[in-house]
Amino acid sequence: MNLAVSCSFYPAEGQSDEQRDRDRYDCYLWASGQTGFDPSEANSTANQNSDLASNYRRVISACLEGRGYTVKWEQI
Repeated sequence: MNLAVSCSFYPAEGQSDEQRDRDRYDCYLWASGQTGFDPSEANSTANQNSDLASNYRRVISACLEGRGYTVKWEQI
């Protein structure tokens, strides 16, 4: 059974909403470029559970954590 995955991230260093949006977008671009997976183009839950998607989640988490966020993934 395939389930969709949702990401939540929280500022651990008092980042503003504007900074959070910029960091999220920058990390999205970087993770997509590094992994070849773009979640905005993944229309099925099968794509979200692929190896590429798993690598994307790992890479974007590392990027966000490196910028001072706490990252949580959950199946929905």
